[in-house]
Amino acid sequence: MIIYDAVRIRPFELRQLEASVGGKFSIAERLRLGGIGSPMVYYLNGLSELDELQTVSNDEIRVNLELFKAGIFLRVAERTNPYFIPIPIGDIVAVTLFKSKEQTRLNLLFAEGEQLKFWSHPAEFDGWDRFLRGNFLEAKRTFLEG
Repeated sequence: MIIYDAVRIRPFELRQLEASVGGKFSIAERLRLGGIGSPMVYYLNGLSELDELQTVSNDEIRVNLELFKAGIFLRVAERTNPYFIPIPIGDIVAVTLFKSKEQTRLNLLFAEGEQLKFWSHPAEFDGWDRFLRGNFLEAKRTFLEG
């Protein structure tokens, strides 16, 4: 996985990154899927570059996932610094979602054994469950507790 600094990326490079995960859905497709954006989550660990940002940051790293036709696009915000991470769906082996009284957790497992781990408030569980259902990530989902 490569993290891209959104400030340094040019518009044509952003379009290339979006194309690397299949491109955006049309408005009709977005409506049919019931939305393509996730609730906001906070980064826990899993990617060394983000781990380094987390270490030097005073705030938690916020992440939003957006579905694309052949993958997901992570929009990362560390304070006022935005980053992008395109992830082709073929790289994701499993998606796990777990809810406890304290928090909702989302994990993305990759073929190389890497994992990206996120957390959000328990109230966000339903939003994450809706995001995962009815799209290609549902087939990758392996664990759900409520």
